Amino acid sequence: MDFITDLKKMECVGAWGAFCHTTGCPVTLWLSAPGDAYTRFDLGDLRGFAISRPGSGLPVLTATYDEALCLTDGVEATACSRDWVFDTNTPEIPDYTLSTAAAPAPRSTGSDPAEAEETRPEPQPAGWTLREVPGASPLALGSGTGIIASLSAFCLQSEPFMAVRFTTAPPPGTVTLEFTFSSGRLALAATHEPSAGGAFVMDLTEKPLAAALAGRDSSAEVSVDGTPQGTLSLRGSTKALRTALADCASF
Repeated sequence: MDFITDLKKMECVGAWGAFCHTTGCPVTLWLSAPGDAYTRFDLGDLRGFAISRPGSGLPVLTATYDEALCLTDGVEATACSRDWVFDTNTPEIPDYTLSTAAAPAPRSTGSDPAEAEETRPEPQPAGWTLREVPGASPLALGSGTGIIASLSAFCLQSEPFMAVRFTTAPPPGTVTLEFTFSSGRLALAATHEPSAGGAFVMDLTEKPLAAALAGRDSSAEVSVDGTPQGTLSLRGSTKALRTALADCASF
């Protein structure tokens, strides 16, 4: 049997929502292979997905992506989708089908009625917002720039962390993010964390990045491994970060 993991369904006490961001949630397929093994196939961050079985052919998985991840070639699409058919465990990447009108994500074909009624999460505005966390402190979620899809700050075991997700992920390992504020530059290393849905995670303990992001600047220039990525909006960052990290960081 093959399996699908959808991190939108995960609730991790103290870090709920850290795996998802403004462009959706990571969805991974585990495709059966000889010898009771599995091949991992990452679909990336999805707004939603649906499985259909046309006629007697193989099932088709329709994956819906946020507009920020669509290769639109100048078309102002509000979303896009890909139809995946897994006749091998390493299929070719299908073309995007672009959507020019907002629509809910495809419904699940599972047997759970509540799951079948889910719709895609609403896109977040540029800047920083708070995402409420059941039973824990909230998550500060910031929209990214360039290949940076989003940044999220949260407390985990009384320590502050920041997860960085990319639209085009660097190779697994460590990357350096450099932020330029009016007061100067800060560079931090982020390490690829497979258990966090492929995000790159930074430990903010004893580092001034959170305070700088929550400071008086309205924006900051950011680069990844020395390559400029553009201007990061800090609108709403002061309230979002100070509230999210109130239990694990001082400003």
